Amino acid sequence: MNLLLVGPSKKIEDYDIDYYNQKKKENYKIVSYSGSLPYLHEIGFAPDYYCFFDPFTLGLQYYLYKNDPEYFKNINLLIHNLYASDFKIYHRMGFTSRKLTNKVALCKKVFDLIDNFDKYYNRVYKHPSTKIDIHLYRSNEHDGRYKIEEQCYLFTGIVKTGRGSSGKTVNPDKFTHVLLPLVLNHFQAPGSPGIDKIHCVGFGDFDIGRFGKAYPMNNTEGYEEYKTTFKSMVGFYRNYFRSRNIKISFENPNFYSFHLHQL
Repeated sequence: MNLLLVGPSKKIEDYDIDYYNQKKKENYKIVSYSGSLPYLHEIGFAPDYYCFFDPFTLGLQYYLYKNDPEYFKNINLLIHNLYASDFKIYHRMGFTSRKLTNKVALCKKVFDLIDNFDKYYNRVYKHPSTKIDIHLYRSNEHDGRYKIEEQCYLFTGIVKTGRGSSGKTVNPDKFTHVLLPLVLNHFQAPGSPGIDKIHCVGFGDFDIGRFGKAYPMNNTEGYEEYKTTFKSMVGFYRNYFRSRNIKISFENPNFYSFHLHQL
């Protein structure tokens, strides 16, 4: 199985509907993450799967569900199972949603949307997740310890920021800490066909901002923390992809491709 992961950077604007239709013809399953969905909707393309992490994303995209609910009928929702009961599990994991919960009216709409996901999507896959704290200096020790096909993980926690540093908690890189664990757990599960290739567009482009009117031009909030936490996981993923003979590639050279493809 081949997967195309579509991320939220403005780089996705370089690729029109013909690009995604061609990937479909090449038998890729298209997985849209977070802010890439409004762009795919804009060009008239529906992915096979949609994933999000921050519930505020649903607030930003609520207009899609309100104005074009038919768009979602052939899309499968693939998420960590964190959002029921007013985000209690999400908050217990140490994540915050103040950008959404501070907007009371919008938050109520999002709660209602979450309760009715099955009315919008073709299928809804909610993976129970285990939070794992990862330390930067132990990044090459994880392959034998964590069975990502058998358990869906959320990688997060403390990273060391310099010699003698006791470390600090930083905003995790969503590609390696949230999305890849979810995708690998879903598509590499025992008994599934498994993944041969993962191709990525719109991830790791830290020289440009995010797609969407909701973000200021060239918005790069959190990018430096993403780079730091990405490095804490790069050894794990290099080992994992090599041991499973999975090829990972990127449409454009970027921060992720440079580090993942180093020997």
